[in-house]
Amino acid sequence: YYFDKVASVCHLSKCDGYAAYATLISDGKKKILVGYVFDNKYFIEEKSEKIYDVKDFYLINNVEDFED
Repeated sequence: YYFDKVASVCHLSKCDGYAAYATLISDGKKKILVGYVFDNKYFIEEKSEKIYDVKDFYLINNVEDFED
């Protein structure tokens, strides 16, 4: 189902994306979400499947940046 949601955001076209950690500041609190970034426009949180605009985030890091 998660990937169906991803496909709907991409309008079934070829999307360029990557797994990421995204830092959201809400009500003065920092929250880190795990999900996927597409076309550098959308972030889909894996847990809730909520779709965000990447402009909503303070910081987005590619998951590969954290690998040894």
